[in-house]
Amino acid sequence: MISVLMLASCETYIDLTKTGPDKILVLNGNIVAGDTLHTVYLSWSRFSGTAPVKSAHLECYVNGVLQASTSDMFEPNRFSYDAYGIKFKAPFEAGDEVRICVTADGERVEAVGVAPKAPEISAVDTSFFKKTNDKGGKDKYCMSKIHLKDIPGERNYYRVLIALDSEYKATNVTPGAGYEEGQRLSYETSDCKIDNTYESLLYRSMKIGDDGEETGEYNYYSNRYNIFTDSAFEDAEYTLKLAVRTGFHNVYSGNYSSDYDLKEYMKLRFRVLSLSKDTYTYMNDYAFDESSQSQWTFIDPIPYPSNVTGGIGLVSIMSPADYYIYLGTNNLY
Repeated sequence: MISVLMLASCETYIDLTKTGPDKILVLNGNIVAGDTLHTVYLSWSRFSGTAPVKSAHLECYVNGVLQASTSDMFEPNRFSYDAYGIKFKAPFEAGDEVRICVTADGERVEAVGVAPKAPEISAVDTSFFKKTNDKGGKDKYCMSKIHLKDIPGERNYYRVLIALDSEYKATNVTPGAGYEEGQRLSYETSDCKIDNTYESLLYRSMKIGDDGEETGEYNYYSNRYNIFTDSAFEDAEYTLKLAVRTGFHNVYSGNYSSDYDLKEYMKLRFRVLSLSKDTYTYMNDYAFDESSQSQWTFIDPIPYPSNVTGGIGLVSIMSPADYYIYLGTNNLY
C-alpha cells in the first residue's frame, strides 16, 4: 500500500475528481518494441460517461520519421461502447523515440515515449509436478525457473508473461494441390494463467476481510498482473519461480483441406517486459482499484498517470525479452 502511494508523486496524473472540459479525447495503448503491428484505443471522456471515437486520423513517428498514417478505425470484440481501435504498422526497437499523434473532431492529442532497454533471459529450467485442484483431483503443472539479468545502472520496472504459441504447417502435401511441403498455414497464441504463489517477489500472502481470503485475483497482494521492480536484485541476476498448468492447446482458426495433413508445432514463450515507471504505476493502480482492498473506506482514490498531451490516457511503450521452450508437435488430421 505504501508503495502505491509513494509512486503517486512528482508526476502528471489523471485526477478523476477535478472539473474540466465536458469533452476530452482519450488515447490508450500498449506498444511493444519488435512488433510491427500495434493497436491504440480512442474514446471521448464526458461528465455523463464515455463514448467511442469512431472517426480519427493517426500518425506515428519513430525518431522523427513518419512510419504510419491511417484513418482505419475498427470496432473491438469487447467494450466497443467505450472505445474504438485503430491499428498501424511501425517497426521500432529499444532506444527509439516513438511519437503518436491523433486528431478527431477538431481535437488533437499526442503521446511521446522512448522504448526502454530490454533485460535478458539467460535460461529457463522446467520440471513437472501434480497439484491438487478444488475438486480433489490432480492437475499437471510445469514449474519454470526463469533466470533474468537486470538492466544495469538504472531503476527498472518489469512484467512477466507466459504464452503458448502454436504454428500450423502443411505436411504430406498432395502434388499439384497448390501448397508447399512445410507451408505455414496459421499462427495462434494464447496467454497462460500463471501461478505466482511460489515466487515471493511477485506474491505476498496477506489475509484480508472476515473470511481471511489469501489468494484470488481480487486480493491486491496476489499481484494479478505479475509486475515487479529490480529493487531486490539491482544490477544482478534473479531467478523467478512460476508455474503454469499443462495440457492446454490453441484452437486452429485456419481452413482444413484434404490436400495436406495439418501439424501443430508448440512452444512456450517466456516474456519479461521492460516498463516505464508510468506504465508500472498505472498497472499497479488498476490492480488496486479492482481489488478488495480498494473498498476500504479510509483509502482515497488513487490518480492514474497520463502521458497524453491535449487529452488524457497512457500509451505504454515496452521492450520484451523472450525465451522459447519447444513442447513438440501434434498431428491434427
